[in-house]
Amino acid sequence: AAERRTSVATARATTDAAHLAYAGGVVAVGASIVLVVLYAGYLTRAIVGPVRRAAALTGRLAGGDLSARLPESGVGEIGALQSAFNVMGTSLERSRDELARLAEEQAALRRVATLVAQAAPPDDVLAAVAREIGQLLPADYAVIGRYDGHGSEFMNVASWSRVGDPADLPARLSIDGRNVISLVRHTGRPARLE
Repeated sequence: AAERRTSVATARATTDAAHLAYAGGVVAVGASIVLVVLYAGYLTRAIVGPVRRAAALTGRLAGGDLSARLPESGVGEIGALQSAFNVMGTSLERSRDELARLAEEQAALRRVATLVAQAAPPDDVLAAVAREIGQLLPADYAVIGRYDGHGSEFMNVASWSRVGDPADLPARLSIDGRNVISLVRHTGRPARLE
């Protein structure tokens, strides 16, 4: 009877231990699954999401939208990718703007060269040069002129004005005082004044 009680108690303890081990295994597997799901969510948010955004914005950039930029919120390689993407976009924008500026300059040169090739009168060629220079530069007016034999006056040969009639510009300008014309005359170099 004592052995039977001991055997039943041992069997009960073994069954309880097996149930406890089974429950612990189920809890451990469930916790592992939850951890794997959380880690997958983290990877998706931290790596896959930014890479997908970069891929989508790369498509926009390739389609000509050079203003597309990524928010630089990532760390490590993702942050480096975002930064490199933005630098690339800025560089492409700068290159496009420079190319457009060069194309405008080339078109202006072609228009003037066409007039020269057609043997247009010098006044027409000089007026075209003044107009093209004025339109290429952010200037309100452009004047082409020459200094008189004494170097005391600047004579307006051709002019262009963004505002008003270029004929309103004086035909002769004095070299007295501090102005661009006198600076160029005295230094023999390009000059700029605000």
